[in-house]
Amino acid sequence: SASVATTSIQSTTSSSSSPLLSDWNPLEKDIHNWLTSSSNILLSDATRPPSNEEIKTLQKAFALFYGSDRNVEEAVNLLTKSIESWEATNQGGDET
Repeated sequence: SASVATTSIQSTTSSSSSPLLSDWNPLEKDIHNWLTSSSNILLSDATRPPSNEEIKTLQKAFALFYGSDRNVEEAVNLLTKSIESWEATNQGGDET
């Protein structure tokens, strides 16, 4: 189950936070950080699906960027807002 998997990730990453961490190469450190942050997202209760307003904001951003009434500056503003919302609600990296 997901709780078992995340618990094992946490225990693995927690036990890996030993003095040996300083001996890890950059790739190993990046993988450790990714696993640690991924397990925290999986354990978070704050994760929720995007609201209709958040979905509309993202759709409008893409329309402004790719559409015939192109406005890149406004598209970037809306994409930034969408990313901030995505991060604030702890959405996983596998969101489609």
